[in-house]
Amino acid sequence: MKQPMYPASPSLRGDDAMTVRGDRYRFTLIGERVLRLEYDPEGLFEDRATQMIRNRRIGPAAFSVWEDGDTLEIDTAEYTLYYRKGPFTPDSLTIDAHNAYTNYGARWRFGQAQYGDPPRHHNLCGTARTLDKVDGECALDFGLADKSGHALLDDSQGMVLAEDGSLEPRREGVVDMYYFATRHDYTGTLRDFYLLTGAPPLLPRWALGNWWSRYYAYSAESYQALLYRFRAEELPFTVAVMDMDWHVTRVPERCGRGWTGYTWNRELFPDPEGFLASVHRQGYHTALNLHPADGVQPCEEQYPAVARALGVDPDTRRPIAFDCASPRFLEVYMEELLHPLVRQGVDFFWIDWQQGRFGGQRGLDPLWVLNDLHYRDSERQRGRGMILSRYAGPGSHRYPVGFSGDTVASWASLRFQPYFTATAANIGYSWWSHDIGGFRAGVRDGEMYLRWLQLGVFLPILRLHCTKNPFCAREPWSFGRETAELAGEALRLRHRLIPYWYSMNYLGWRDLHASLYPLYHAWPDCPEAYQFPNEYCFGSELVVCPITEKCDSRTTLGSVQAWIPAGVWTDLFTGRVYRGSRRAVLCRGRESIPVLAKPGAVVPMDGRERPGNSTANPDVMDVHLFPGAENTFELFEDAGDGDGYRRGEMAITTFRWEGTGDTLRLTVAVKGDASLLPESRLYRFHLRGFRPGTVGGAQAPAMTLCAGERSVLLERRAARGEGFTLTLGDVQPLPRASLREQAFVLLHQAQMEIELKTAIYGLFAEEAEAPAILSGLMGMELDRPLLDALTELVLCEGMP
Repeated sequence: MKQPMYPASPSLRGDDAMTVRGDRYRFTLIGERVLRLEYDPEGLFEDRATQMIRNRRIGPAAFSVWEDGDTLEIDTAEYTLYYRKGPFTPDSLTIDAHNAYTNYGARWRFGQAQYGDPPRHHNLCGTARTLDKVDGECALDFGLADKSGHALLDDSQGMVLAEDGSLEPRREGVVDMYYFATRHDYTGTLRDFYLLTGAPPLLPRWALGNWWSRYYAYSAESYQALLYRFRAEELPFTVAVMDMDWHVTRVPERCGRGWTGYTWNRELFPDPEGFLASVHRQGYHTALNLHPADGVQPCEEQYPAVARALGVDPDTRRPIAFDCASPRFLEVYMEELLHPLVRQGVDFFWIDWQQGRFGGQRGLDPLWVLNDLHYRDSERQRGRGMILSRYAGPGSHRYPVGFSGDTVASWASLRFQPYFTATAANIGYSWWSHDIGGFRAGVRDGEMYLRWLQLGVFLPILRLHCTKNPFCAREPWSFGRETAELAGEALRLRHRLIPYWYSMNYLGWRDLHASLYPLYHAWPDCPEAYQFPNEYCFGSELVVCPITEKCDSRTTLGSVQAWIPAGVWTDLFTGRVYRGSRRAVLCRGRESIPVLAKPGAVVPMDGRERPGNSTANPDVMDVHLFPGAENTFELFEDAGDGDGYRRGEMAITTFRWEGTGDTLRLTVAVKGDASLLPESRLYRFHLRGFRPGTVGGAQAPAMTLCAGERSVLLERRAARGEGFTLTLGDVQPLPRASLREQAFVLLHQAQMEIELKTAIYGLFAEEAEAPAILSGLMGMELDRPLLDALTELVLCEGMP
């Protein structure tokens, strides 16, 4: 049986017991904090699903109603609605949120995007459709995180999913909105949004590795040579994307511009099946770029079959237009053009739609149609859907991964991307994929490339991509030996982080929250959490502070202004320990960016020495354990693809890290389907910032001091599904390394006057206390970058 074009829509009618309605208005309490607002001139209210909405019952809500003639009030614990019956206008419909966050922002008036008089913008923004050709910043749409404690989601223009699986436009004059009164519970706001619109899906495990992509006319031979070079350089990649030159691009004028194409370029790829099979054998998944806008031209190999399926005489050789409003065209598009490519070995498609929002029917966005169509088709075929495409508005989180567009290669673009990526969580969009290094124009700068790549390690997707201009190459070795080595370390680290990031991926699906999000999602009541927009949470354990400026020429260090939340935080790379609840300038060399592990953090990584491109559940697991608090972490592992996780085919390894005084206890427990795990696993526990003590427990391992990492290493092998407990006694923090020695290293590498180095070094006598050193530094009128680096050195509680 053929599948409908879109999911058939059952009734999503709200709870009648929580509905207040008249002839032309209807207010439905979706839950305690979400209210649906409808006005329909004809009184025909919509109970079917829409492109955005998939559920209208979150939970019960207590409320009271007061009505007097043309006046209506609805009062709940979170808000009060005032309505003077008639069409919705700024004068007839207002809602007061029950909070005191702002002087002017608690009241919302229908039709107002900003609050107060004068207007005060409290919305923390969402995301944008594309970053194409952006050099630096761009405007963002509104999101659901709002400092006023309430926000609005407008579904008045969203098309309706009919019972037969077709799309219907909304009738003119209909108002259909959702009001959120969620205070500063931004994670709860997002959860309510996901309950309304659908959960973010679980990505395949292989999607979390490194992606290679370039707009370049590769041949099968040159692409294989590139993959061989990656292997020789031990650079792990899991996704190989072919941009548009995989298909014929030089076409007769009557066949369009060559951007749209479905016919392999046999001069470059004489044996597509053999080429794709070879790429698969090397551990890659494959994707092809599509530009569907020009329809199906008569020069395509598939044209006769497409024409006959659509009732067109192939002999006429007339172009067949792309028609996203035609279910039959879309059916043929998939069956005759794309499914043959899937059978040849293509794993998913990159839908590179750039032709606007007009789909031949009022309200129909071709991009949304393509995203929904491709994702659901991928899900049917693979059990777990996957596409690469552009953002098509709220609800797009159901169709990952997002392609942000062809940015300009500049420091300004790099500076914008951490904020842009994290802020997208405010509209539930967690899976942006950027062109790491920038796509076009701009500048070629090895330091910028390296910082962009280091940022990419801690983004949802790391995908290298650029134009075919020979000066835009993104291969690490094209930037010289030092940059290539550091870039290789970054790519290998990303691959090692897959166990951690896949667990965050699973938690996002199970618990309905973003995996990468702004600081204020975790610390909504701390003003500083709103003041450092480029700093963000990478999963539950890490805070990332990207360096997006050039290194200072004198200190040779890059720096970033950051806020360190309360508690004891440890840098993942340097081992520096920071006492939180303060602002700081963090300085790093070219080898790393500041990534802070929270108090008690547990960070599992793939510990295999040479995993290649494999993303299999590893038989060696490095688990980094950080001081400062007790913590529990769940490591999720499954087949990595398919839909088994929906049936509970998942192994969950829980690490419990706790203790008092100088005694710590580490408990490892496994539940679920242990058959998904290796027959045995070597756990290597890295106790960061501790010195060796004693170990008790079954098969207790010995402790080994790793001075370079400032950690204690414990190794414990466990059979499949085996749990165990290790009790660590006489555990103490490692003493702080000599501040004088650290100052020497910093000053030695600095490019500055030797006399000034000597004077500064003199402040760091072995017996000198931090206040005296800081006082002396302040009196020397040093350049700000140098003062920042020395100050960080003095104020750190621990150093390697």
